[in-house]
Amino acid sequence: VVSKVSNSLCYQELHPATHKYVRSSNTAGVEKVEIPLYEQKDTAILDAEDLKALITMAKATEEYYNRPQDIEWAMDQSGKLYLLQSRPITTTDQEGALSFLPPGEGFWTFDPTHFPRPFSPHFQDVYGSGAFEYAEPLSRACGSLFKGLSVRFVHGFGFQQPQFAPPSDA
Repeated sequence: VVSKVSNSLCYQELHPATHKYVRSSNTAGVEKVEIPLYEQKDTAILDAEDLKALITMAKATEEYYNRPQDIEWAMDQSGKLYLLQSRPITTTDQEGALSFLPPGEGFWTFDPTHFPRPFSPHFQDVYGSGAFEYAEPLSRACGSLFKGLSVRFVHGFGFQQPQFAPPSDA
């Protein structure tokens, strides 16, 4: 998942590639080729530069058609990117579309490094309901102005906003 706002990678799952498609030996199309087990890796197929090129292509396609697009693409052995097909996304309603915009006013943080997957509903209940109730007394004892964290969830992903006490509350 890539943020439409920052173009940064928000979430990814890595699975070993078990096959690939290559030009057919008779050059009339493509054929599916199994990748030997010793060559399979849990690494991203696209490096940062290739991902940036794909994001640029996807955004340009959406801008051209003025609506979200489902695209099919391919990359040749030299790294050249090709747009094979594009069609409008019709299976989602725009009201419920995924948005990774912060969940409110102020500065909110999102930590995809430590929390790359959406939280379960149970974890959301535990994490969002008083998990930081002891933060203020402990931080005050250490001389800190940290009061705690406001936590909100967007599509299961947790966003945090630090809360600080004014110095006069000491």
